[in-house]
Amino acid sequence: MTQGSTLAPLRREPTESVVPRGIWAGRVTLSAGWLTVLLFGVLAFQRRWIGDDGMIVVRVVRQILAGAGPNYNPFERVEAATSPLWVWLLAAFAYVRPGDVAAAAVALGLVLSIAGMGAGLAGCVRLHRARGEIGVLVPLGALVPLAVGGFWDYATSGLETGLSLCWFGYVWWLLVSINERSGPGRVLATAVVIGAGPLIRPDFLLASVVFGAAALLLTRPGWRRGLGYCGVGLVLPVGYEIFRAGYYGILVPLPAVAKEASSARWGQGVSYLNDFVDAYLLWIPLLMIAVIGTRLLDRIAIDRRTAVLLATPVLAAVCLGIYLVRVGGDYMHARLWVPVLFALLLPVLMAPLGRRRLESTGAALLAVWALIAGLFLGPPYHGTQFGPTGLTDERDYETVAFADPHPSAESRRKDTTLIATLAALTDHRDRTLVLRTGTAADGNLWTIPLAPSLPDRGGYFYNNMGIAAAVMPLQGTVIDVNGLATPLAGHLQLEQRARPGHEKWLPAAWVLARYADPAAIAMLPDTPDATKAQVYAARDALSCGRLAELVDSTSRPLTPERFWANLTGALSRTGLRIPQDPFAAKQRFCR
Repeated sequence: MTQGSTLAPLRREPTESVVPRGIWAGRVTLSAGWLTVLLFGVLAFQRRWIGDDGMIVVRVVRQILAGAGPNYNPFERVEAATSPLWVWLLAAFAYVRPGDVAAAAVALGLVLSIAGMGAGLAGCVRLHRARGEIGVLVPLGALVPLAVGGFWDYATSGLETGLSLCWFGYVWWLLVSINERSGPGRVLATAVVIGAGPLIRPDFLLASVVFGAAALLLTRPGWRRGLGYCGVGLVLPVGYEIFRAGYYGILVPLPAVAKEASSARWGQGVSYLNDFVDAYLLWIPLLMIAVIGTRLLDRIAIDRRTAVLLATPVLAAVCLGIYLVRVGGDYMHARLWVPVLFALLLPVLMAPLGRRRLESTGAALLAVWALIAGLFLGPPYHGTQFGPTGLTDERDYETVAFADPHPSAESRRKDTTLIATLAALTDHRDRTLVLRTGTAADGNLWTIPLAPSLPDRGGYFYNNMGIAAAVMPLQGTVIDVNGLATPLAGHLQLEQRARPGHEKWLPAAWVLARYADPAAIAMLPDTPDATKAQVYAARDALSCGRLAELVDSTSRPLTPERFWANLTGALSRTGLRIPQDPFAAKQRFCR
């Protein structure tokens, strides 16, 4: 060996003995990602709870496990939960691990939320590494869910938000993972996951369309294979829609009918958006992220694939946000904005940070905002039932109402009002219907024999389906004032706009006409809530035309003939609305 060949390795030794920059950057990035996921999980766990609407889902799951089907009440086919995929996923989880379904809902929601955060971060890392970025990636956009209390609250809550975050994060990871060279199996799996969006929430159909179009642009399969992928992606949502129409008799969950989700309410929607943005000064982090993101785009080459990937979650979030504003939002602070904001942030959950002063300053300001927001910011109406626009910080309100830092099914079972009602039902050996007089369902108890045509042993007319779900036995029929779980209330005509989700109120005359023993109605005195004439008019209307068919679609035995009748009449039935005045309803349906 010559001297030159001996010296050559000696000159390379200092560089080979040091771990390459990319490996150190990878380790730092991985550590930052795991720390972000861990911190998000801790914050969500600290705010674990199950909300009132989450208890509605729990009752539906309990009915499934009891063999009564996916219904709120055992003898009335009603889709009371908005997210069928969440219902069945929770039912499967509760079947495998029997126990308290409410506790299972909290645990499963937490796991899915954490998984969604992890998948979103992993998707960002994969995107930038595929582009050749070997430097450190920092959890830039992830600072927002770490700082915004709404994310912590609805990571659990018993609702589908955790599943929503998991779906968005996983779809993002799948999109980053596919390309023109991907095998059919991977693309088909991506199509199935993307197609599941409407089963999480009906409005996620908009996001599914955007994500599906992006998948086709990224894989460029040709029109024949592309149609095949689209067909596979549509199997689950179309199949479930056929089941929904045949089983429930309408095309959307009943809460969508009760809330008139197809109508526009821009003013309330803007208020819902402002409530969320103002509570956490969200314009600050979004502005900082936009500035930093613009600087990043200036120094990297954006090819067609990268442009599609960066634009897709943003476009999906914008579409969902516009729809959310149009329909008026929700009554729960932050709830429906959490998955929309998460989708918007997906491309920048982790990002490379350059050494330019503007980028460093922006990142520092973002970190300061996150610290302040996490410690001090939130809606100004903590602990009160309603904010200035009728919104509620639901978790904070329920912690006060139930005197429980982590509201649960058990804390709801202490509700003295419903305990008294259960006692009233138990004391009456005969089949009993219990309702409350007054326009706020808080008057005196009123008991009357239940209609002999109903298979149940007792019924209760009430305005809070979550508490009722916790307290009432599965065999007890709960008649919902607002229409989330009772077809008559859900299909009422909306006479005036009010608090979202609480705008319809089923008159007592309809309750008596549908659920009370006809022989006992003649013995009732006329009251301001219901007169005998109103009850008789409501009974006549219930036996006529389309209204009678609506009742049959949810209460008749589900024979093949009934399923077909439900399926073929679902479109017309979905648009059916009932006048609150029984006399007007009789005139309309009994002509």
